[in-house]
Amino acid sequence: MSHHFPVAELLRRFTYLLIGIISIQASAFGNEYHCLFASKPPEIDGNGTDDAWSQSEVISNFRMAWLGELTPPGKSPTEAKLLWDREFFYFWAKLKDTDLKATLRERDSQTWNDDCFEIFLKPSQEKSGYYEFHVTPANTQMDLFIPARQPNAYQQHKSSVSFQFESAVHVQGTIDQENDTDTEWEIEGRINWKDFSATGGRPEIGEQWTFSLCRYDYDRKYPKPHLTSIAPLTEPSFHQHEKFCPLTFLGPAQTSSITGSPTEKPDLLSHVKTSQVVGSPDPPPPFSVENIWPNLAIDLPISLRMEPKSSHFWLITQQTAYGPSSISRFSFGSTAPEQQLVVAADNDTVHYDLCFHPNFPTEPFLFVGANGKFGGPHRSRITRYRVNTTPDGKVELFNAQTVIEWESSGHNGAALTFGLDGMLYITSGDGTSDSDTNLRGQDLTELTAKVLRIDVSQMSQESGYKIPADNPFIAREKTRPETYAYGLRNPWRITTDSQSGRIWIGQNGQDLWEQVYMLEKGANYG
Repeated sequence: MSHHFPVAELLRRFTYLLIGIISIQASAFGNEYHCLFASKPPEIDGNGTDDAWSQSEVISNFRMAWLGELTPPGKSPTEAKLLWDREFFYFWAKLKDTDLKATLRERDSQTWNDDCFEIFLKPSQEKSGYYEFHVTPANTQMDLFIPARQPNAYQQHKSSVSFQFESAVHVQGTIDQENDTDTEWEIEGRINWKDFSATGGRPEIGEQWTFSLCRYDYDRKYPKPHLTSIAPLTEPSFHQHEKFCPLTFLGPAQTSSITGSPTEKPDLLSHVKTSQVVGSPDPPPPFSVENIWPNLAIDLPISLRMEPKSSHFWLITQQTAYGPSSISRFSFGSTAPEQQLVVAADNDTVHYDLCFHPNFPTEPFLFVGANGKFGGPHRSRITRYRVNTTPDGKVELFNAQTVIEWESSGHNGAALTFGLDGMLYITSGDGTSDSDTNLRGQDLTELTAKVLRIDVSQMSQESGYKIPADNPFIAREKTRPETYAYGLRNPWRITTDSQSGRIWIGQNGQDLWEQVYMLEKGANYG
C-alpha cells in the first residue's frame, strides 16, 4: 500500500525527524551551559536591556525531548539568559505567547495552572535536595526547596522556606482576554544566595550545578498546556533531575575571556551587609604548598596546639565525623615525625580543645575540654592533667582533676584559653543540638551559652577554681558568677592574641553565617 503526502506535510515530518535526531543527541550527551559573572548587576525591571545581559549565553533549546524522534519544536519560541554575582543568581527570559493566561495572584499558589516560566536548580549530585522557582505573566511567584524528590512535594514543602526571590514582568498583550492576540511576555528576576543555605549557599567559582528551564504555555485553542524544557527529559516530568543540564559558574576572569570585556575587580565583601571590617581585601600574595610530612596521617583534625618552649604539636583528631576523638603529639622539627598517642579514643568522649598552663613547663599542667557521659548524662568537662616527660622523650598524663563541668548534649563549647591576665577563659554552648531548645541563650542562672572566666592558679583537690573578684556579674543575683559574657550558641573556638591580649571567639552559626567576636567583658551576644 502506498501513501501520498502533500509537500508541506513531508516538510513538516522531515523537520520533526531532524529535531528528533538533535533531541536524541542532546539526550545522549547533554548540553552544558555557563553562568557568567555580572560585573554590574542588572536592574530587575522586566526589560533585559542592561549591558550585563548583552553578552550572556542565549538558551533557546526548549523542546519536548520525551517524545524522542517525534519531538516537535515549541509552538512558541522561548529565550533565556543567566548571570550571577556574589549576592544573587539572576535570570531573564522572553516568551512568545499569543494567548496570555494568568488567573492566580497568591504567592506559592499552583502557578503551573497558568502560563508559567520555571527554573530548577540542583546544587549537588551527591545530595538529593533541589530548588524550583516559578513566575507567571501576572508576576505571581512560586518558590520551593525540595529536600528529596517525592510524590506531593508541593503540598509537603509549600512555603516552608522564606525566599528572597524578586521578579518583574513586562507584557506585550493583555492577560486573560479571549478576543485579542497577544505577542510575548518578558521576565527578569534574581534570587539571593542566602536562599540556598540548605545546600551550602552560593557556589564557588568554577563549581558545577545542574539545572533546567521549563515552560507551561496555555492556549484557548488547545485542550492541554504545551510543555517544553531545555533538559533531555525522557518523560513529561520537570522533576526528572537526573536529566538536568550541567551549569558551570564562571568567575570574573573567565567571563572576561569569553565576552572580551575588561575584568572589573569584584567587591568580595558586597554580600556581607553586617561586616564591621574596614577597607577592602587585597589579593593574597603568591604562595605554594608543599607536603613536608608525607608520612603523617591525620584523619579529621579538631584542634592543633603548640607545646610551649618545645618543638612539639598536640593534635586532637577523630577517625569518623561526630565520632570519639584521640589526642596525639608529634615533633614539628622532624622531617619524618611520628605521632605518639597520648589519649586513645573511647566510645563516648569527644575532646574539643586543649591548652597549657601559662608557666608551662615549670608548672606542667595541661587543660583539656571534652564532652561525654562520664558515667552519667552527657556533659562538657574541663580537666587538668599533669604532664610528665619520660626518659625516651614521650609524655604521660597523670592526676586528672575536674576543673568545671555542666550538662550539655550538643552545642557543647568546651574551648579554652588563658588570657594574659592569667585567668582561664572557657566557652559553653547552649547545650542542645537544635536551635537552643532549652532557651539558655539569655539564662544567667546556668553555665551554658557563655564564656566563663575562672582562676585556676591555686587549684587543689578540694577546690577546682576560684571566682575572679573583677568578673562582671559577680554581684548580680540569680547569675552564675563565672559568667564573663553570654548569649552564645556554640562558641567552640577561642584564642588569645599573645601581643595585644585580645581574646577572639569563633562561633557556629545556624544555617548560613558563622560569627567571629572579639570578647568584651559583660557582653550579650544573643
